[in-house]
Amino acid sequence: SPNDINEAVERAIDSFKEEGCTYILDHFDTLYSVLIHFSRMEWSLISRIFDKLILGSLNQLSYLIEPVIEDIPDEDARIRTLNILKMNLYIFTQFHSCAHDKISFENSTAVAEKGKNKKTKKGKLDECSWEWDNTQRLAFIALFQLFQMQISKLWDPPVPDEQFINMCANSCYKALEEQTIAHVKQKPLRETLFQVVGLLIKRYSHGISCVVKIVQLLTLYEHVVSPLAHGVVMFVQELGMKSLVNEIVRELMNSTDTVQDTSSVRYFSNFLVEVAELEPEIMIPTTKELTKYLDEDPYSMRCCVLSVMTEILLNQLSHEGLDDNAKEQRDLYLELLEEHTMDSNAFVRSRVLQLWQKIVQNNAVPKIRFLMVVDLAIERILDRSSNVCKHAISLLKVILEHNPYGAQLNIQQLANQLLL
Repeated sequence: SPNDINEAVERAIDSFKEEGCTYILDHFDTLYSVLIHFSRMEWSLISRIFDKLILGSLNQLSYLIEPVIEDIPDEDARIRTLNILKMNLYIFTQFHSCAHDKISFENSTAVAEKGKNKKTKKGKLDECSWEWDNTQRLAFIALFQLFQMQISKLWDPPVPDEQFINMCANSCYKALEEQTIAHVKQKPLRETLFQVVGLLIKRYSHGISCVVKIVQLLTLYEHVVSPLAHGVVMFVQELGMKSLVNEIVRELMNSTDTVQDTSSVRYFSNFLVEVAELEPEIMIPTTKELTKYLDEDPYSMRCCVLSVMTEILLNQLSHEGLDDNAKEQRDLYLELLEEHTMDSNAFVRSRVLQLWQKIVQNNAVPKIRFLMVVDLAIERILDRSSNVCKHAISLLKVILEHNPYGAQLNIQQLANQLLL
């Protein structure tokens, strides 16, 4: 009953005050009961459990573990400490997941009731004055600090099992499912989540599982596109995980072949383009894999590949002093962009003309190819698609504004010559 659970929780809190995180050995069943009945729990009790027990335990675990991994403990002490770690982290991860699901359900219910002009019910998280976003961030900070320790020594052999690592990582991915995670105010939480995942990849062989999970998230949720793009770039810039990008691209391409939902393909495309915009250099090794999709449907993937190439072209292949290999790569990209101004799909043709505008505006067209760009713009003015025609005219306007020979054309001087 609710009263029994309340009383048991209070006993657990009293035990935690005396014993610290080892309280879990005697009160695991109490917290497991809370998980079973979570959907019926009041937020006031949920917040009290999380703040007093779960967050408190996460912060104390390092003090329990440190002397055990520094010295050579007896087998019983090692096993006992490992069990305490596993039990506390199991409760945290499941509690976090249940809280997320409860928030999502209440939010969707509130939206439905608002649509029916009904007054929303009392007892929601907003009325509990509990700052869940900040609280879960503090929990993930504690988790990060915990995994920075050499906790592998608690296992024999000293390799944490994959199921345990995935359980902890899944809490990070669960937090990313919340639509508000993309909001500006959630930047600190996002950064903390990716710090935890990055650490799990680097120290605990979580790379393959992470790639699979990233693709799963991109298949289902549009709002994760930008956060995941920034997260992957952070993995490369701060942790040197360049190979991870190749694995993600390969997994995305494999999923593109099997996924039925066109929205998912669009999410994949937006993700790859945003990564290219943030850090074009890391996308260069992936272009060989990506170019395979320039002759295939869906058309959105062709737009994606051409957009990625454009970002690489603008940021890596447009400066002076390129070596022969770089020039060859630049010319290949330009030829592919030229070729797809005549793509069978009007959306692709429109997109390519927009990309050409961007290239011209950034003065990234070699002079020897400039007249070619003029010709393809003029040719597309006669396109059967009005949208393509519009972008062709815009491209011509940009060409006139960024004419590399414009500085040599003095209007007054030309007028005087005509008078002679």
